[in-house]
Amino acid sequence: MMSGKFKIIRNKERCVVCLECIRVCPQSQPGEKFPVIVRAANQTDPPEIIHWQNCIQCLNCFNTCRAMAIMFENSHIVERVMVDKYLIGEAQKII
Repeated sequence: MMSGKFKIIRNKERCVVCLECIRVCPQSQPGEKFPVIVRAANQTDPPEIIHWQNCIQCLNCFNTCRAMAIMFENSHIVERVMVDKYLIGEAQKII
């Protein structure tokens, strides 16, 4: 997986408010004390990322987001193409 601590971010303009990111995030399930992603107060607004430090970088939100509104950033934004190329390269080592 990715090395280093990446901050999860979301593009509000791309988000379609399907809430799938919340559903698939293991760190945002009901009862989680410091959830990463939560529903916005205004239910028509995109979800809020509030405790990004608790993100375990499982990429569930990234892979599930049909609007491609989820990204990870450190010193630069990690584009979906870059991550896909990395994962393909890792898979080819196994195959």
